Amino acid sequence: FIGQNIYGIIRAPRAASTEAIVVSVPFRPIHSIYLDTAPSIALLLAFAKFCRKQKYWAKDIIFLITEHEQLGIQAWLDAYHGVTSGNGGVLISGDLPGRAGSIQTAINLELHSMKIASIDVKIEGLNGRLPNLDLFNLAQNMIAKEGIRQSFQRRFDVKYKNKFKNWWYHFNTLLMMITSQATGIPTGNHGLFHRFGIEAITLEGFEKPGQQSSDGNFYQVGRIVESIVRSLNNLLERFHQSYFFYLLPSTDTYISIGLYIRSLALIIGGIFVKAFSMWQRLQVSASTEDKKNTVVKQSKDNGFDIGVITSEILWAHICGVAIATSPFALTYVGKKMDFRTEDSIYFGFVAITILTLIWPFYSRR
Repeated sequence: FIGQNIYGIIRAPRAASTEAIVVSVPFRPIHSIYLDTAPSIALLLAFAKFCRKQKYWAKDIIFLITEHEQLGIQAWLDAYHGVTSGNGGVLISGDLPGRAGSIQTAINLELHSMKIASIDVKIEGLNGRLPNLDLFNLAQNMIAKEGIRQSFQRRFDVKYKNKFKNWWYHFNTLLMMITSQATGIPTGNHGLFHRFGIEAITLEGFEKPGQQSSDGNFYQVGRIVESIVRSLNNLLERFHQSYFFYLLPSTDTYISIGLYIRSLALIIGGIFVKAFSMWQRLQVSASTEDKKNTVVKQSKDNGFDIGVITSEILWAHICGVAIATSPFALTYVGKKMDFRTEDSIYFGFVAITILTLIWPFYSRR
C-alpha cells in the first residue's frame, strides 16, 4: 500500500509545546468495506477551526487524518517517534516536517452519520491492552451529560427487574470484552497508541433509524469532543491514579484487578505447587550408597521417570516455538483461502487452542 496522512498542529499559547493531545480520524473511501467516516472529518475540521480562536490551551493539539486504517496510524506514530515497528522494510514511514510535544492522550473519532443516536466507546488495544480507566469514565460522563445514549461493546445499560436476567446481560457484556481482548486485535486506531504509552480511546457514533426526535446533532457531539479535550488539557500529569487492568460489565461499573487476580493466582499457584513437588522428588540424599539405592528404588516403585519429564518439557518448548512462528504459516494459508490477515491468525489460534485442549484426552488412549 501507498498512503498519505494529513495532520495539523495548533500550538498551545500558554505552554512551551512540551505536551500534546491527538484528535484523529481514519479516512475511508466510498469503496471501503468499513462504515463511512466522512462526518468525523467534518467534525474534526470544524473543531480545529474552533480551537484556533481559543487562548486557554495548555497543550498542543494535533489533528490527524490517516489513510489505510491501522497501517496509516502506525506509520504516522513511527515517523513521529522516530522508530520502526516490526521488521525493517515492511512499513516505511516518511519524515514529518513538524512535531509537537510528548503525546499524552489521543481521541479517535468514527462517526458514521450527521445524526448520532448513540456513541460506543472502544478501548481494546493491541494484544488486549487497555487505557487508563479514568479516560473511559471521562468519555462516558461527557456523553451522558449531553444526553446522547452511550454504550460499550455495542450494548446499552439495561436494567431488568429480574436479578438473574440483569446479571446474565452484564455477564455477556463482560464476556464480549474478554473475547475482544483475547483476539489481540485493536478495535480501532486508538489501539496502536497504547504501545507508545499513550492513553487512547475511540468514539464511534451510530445512527438509529426511526428515532429522529432523540438523535443528537453535530453540535452536541462537538460539545462532547470539546469537553473531553478540555478536560485532558487541564491535566497536570499523565493518567496514573486509576486502573490499567480491569473488566467492564457495563458503562458505569467495573471489576478491578484486585478481584479477578485471585482466581488467576490460584490457577498459577497450582503449577508452582506441582513443580515444587517434582523438585522435592528429584532430591536424592548422597549420604550413603544404601540410602541412595533405596530412594532410587522407591522412586521407580512410585512410577517416577525423569525421561518422561524431560520429554514433556522438550515437547512443550517445541510446541511453543511452533506456535510463536505460526502467524507466518497461518497468513500464507489464509491468503490462499481469501482470508484477511487478522482473520487467518484468529481462526488459526482458535484451532490450535482446540487441539491443545483435546490432546491430553487423545494421549491417554
